[in-house]
Amino acid sequence: MQIEEYLNKNKKVFFEELNKFISFKTISTDSCYSEEMKKCQEYLVGLLQGVGAETSILETKGISAVFGEICSHKEAPTILFYGHYDVQPAHKEEGWEKDPFEVNSKNGKWHARGIADDKGPVFAFIKAVETLQNTSGLKLNTKFLIEGEEEGKSNLGDCIKENASRLKCDCVLVCDTEWLNEETIAIPCGLRGIVYAYIRVNGPNVDLHSGTFGGMVKNPHLELARILVNLKNEKEKILIPGFYDSVKKISAKEKKLLELVPLNIQHLEKEVGTKLTSQDKVELLIKRSVLPTFEIHGITGGYLGPGGKTIIPAYAEAKVSMRLVPDQNPEKIRDLFVSYIKELNPEAIVVVDGLAEPFLVDINNPYIEKAAKILEQTFGKKTVFLREGASIPAVVDLNKELKVPVVLFGINNHDCDIHSPRENLNELNFYKGIEALAKYLEELGK
Repeated sequence: MQIEEYLNKNKKVFFEELNKFISFKTISTDSCYSEEMKKCQEYLVGLLQGVGAETSILETKGISAVFGEICSHKEAPTILFYGHYDVQPAHKEEGWEKDPFEVNSKNGKWHARGIADDKGPVFAFIKAVETLQNTSGLKLNTKFLIEGEEEGKSNLGDCIKENASRLKCDCVLVCDTEWLNEETIAIPCGLRGIVYAYIRVNGPNVDLHSGTFGGMVKNPHLELARILVNLKNEKEKILIPGFYDSVKKISAKEKKLLELVPLNIQHLEKEVGTKLTSQDKVELLIKRSVLPTFEIHGITGGYLGPGGKTIIPAYAEAKVSMRLVPDQNPEKIRDLFVSYIKELNPEAIVVVDGLAEPFLVDINNPYIEKAAKILEQTFGKKTVFLREGASIPAVVDLNKELKVPVVLFGINNHDCDIHSPRENLNELNFYKGIEALAKYLEELGK
C-alpha cells in the first residue's frame, strides 16, 4: 500500500482521534486543569504505544513530559521528535465561534485551541510513523519527547540534561512552526529568545472610592502607564538603556535573501485587520525576526466587569515580554530591564517568569536539505529559509545537550493564528503534512 492510499483510507479515524486529543483542556498555566493534563498525558501515552513505542514519564520540577522510543534498527539513524501537549488558555467568550476544545470544520480549515500549536503537528508526526509502518516500513529509530508546559514556565531544561543519554539521537525534529504565506513554505533558520515578566504597581490596600480619595492617593494604573510609555516609543524603538548593545546589523547577504522572499503587504494587512508598521517588505521581514521586540500582553487590576465602578484600584499589573535575537543574553537583558523599571518607579515590583536564549540553525547539513526537498516535492510549493520570530526554549536546550542538527519542519499554514480565538490548521496541510513527514522518515531510513 502507498502512503497516500493509507492516508485516504484512514482519514475518518485520524480525525476522530485528533478531535479526542484536542478535547483535553491542557492549559498548563492554570492549576484548575491539572486533571485534564493527566488525562491528556494518558491519552498521548496510548497513542505512542499504539505505534509500538516503549513509553515512560519523565518527571520535571513542574509538569511531566512523555517519552517514547521505537529503536530496533541499530545501524540506522535516530530521530528525536520534540513537541508539547499543553495549550494557551481559551474560553468561548473570547471570540470563538464554538467550543475551542472541539474541532470546528469550516472552509477547509479546522478551528480549535491547540490544533496548530502544537497538538495537530504532534499528532501528525505520530500518524506519519504509523503510516510508514503500514506501507513501506519504518527503517530508522524514532524517539518522542512531548512536554506539558511549553506555554508557561517550562522546566524541561533540567530534564533534558538528566536524560541526555536516553534522548541521544542524530537529529531533532520540530514541527511547531508555520509557513511564510500560502505559496511559500518556511523552514526557520533561527528562533528568537524571550524574557517574560510582570510589572506590578501597588496602591491602597483595598479599592477606594475615587470621589473621596481622588487626588489624595496615587492611581496605580496611571503609575503603571507612565512606566509602559517609557519602554517603547512611537517608532517601535525599545528605550531600555543598553538593550541594543549586542544586536548585530543585518548582513548585506541576508538582506539580499530577504528581498527574494515573497510578501504581499496589502493581503497581510487584510488578514490581520490592521495596518502594519511599515510598507517596505524587507523592513517588515527584518522586524519580524531579525530585530528584538518588546510587547505588552495584558493589563489587569481595578474593575474589569460590565458597567462603571468609580474606584482607585489597589494595584495595576502588566504582562510583558521581550523577544531576543542572536548575541542578546537573556540574563543581561533581564537585569537591564529590571534596573530600568526601578529607575522609572522605585516602588514597582518586577517578576521575571521565563527566560530563553535565541537560536540559529545551521542550514548546511543533510537533514535540513532533505527536509526542504521533501516539503517542496510533497506540497509543490517553494521552500525558503527564514528566521522565525517566535521562541521554542526546548530547542536551545536540546541542541546544547545533544549537539545534533535541529530541523524545524513546519506544516502549519501561515494564517494559523496561534494564541488567538481564530487558531486553525488547514486540513490539506494536516494530511499533506503527515505525508511529507512519512516520506522524510522514509528517505532518512535509506
